[in-house]
Amino acid sequence: MPTQSAKPWYRQFWPWFIMLPPAGAVIGGFVSFFLAGGPPSLVVDDYGKIAMVTAQRATRDKLASELGLGARIEISRGDDDSIARLSIRLDGIQPAAGMPDYLHLRLIHPTLEALDSEAMLAETGGRYTGTISRADSRLYLQLTDSKEVWRLTGELRPEDTVIELTARSTGQTATGAQ
Repeated sequence: MPTQSAKPWYRQFWPWFIMLPPAGAVIGGFVSFFLAGGPPSLVVDDYGKIAMVTAQRATRDKLASELGLGARIEISRGDDDSIARLSIRLDGIQPAAGMPDYLHLRLIHPTLEALDSEAMLAETGGRYTGTISRADSRLYLQLTDSKEVWRLTGELRPEDTVIELTARSTGQTATGAQ
């Protein structure tokens, strides 16, 4: 019977084949550890300020609801097609509270900040009047008193000529009419 010369273990195929998966797992662990130790890639924001503003908005909406406030906004074309005239009748103001000197109206475009506008509407004979730039898209409305104690919100579509705002504790208000 011929004698076989035995090869050392490191020259055999099977030991290397068996050790390959655990060695790959160790290398993958080191790569994962290296990547995890790097700087965080999360978006960091000041959530405290966002929470504070949200609470202020909820307080303003709740106060408007408690006061039973409402507004009727009538929109007519101005001298120029790009200008719209506003006339607002405010309902629900108690005589003890008094009528504000002016109302602050914000028109907010859902996506383009460049299309946002603001108007200060002065009180004239129980109505608030002023002008704004006419928009060709849907806008969100925010109507507040001069001290921004309460707030009414709604939506303005380009075809709307009359908008009724009513206070709700959730802040979701508006009914557009033609």
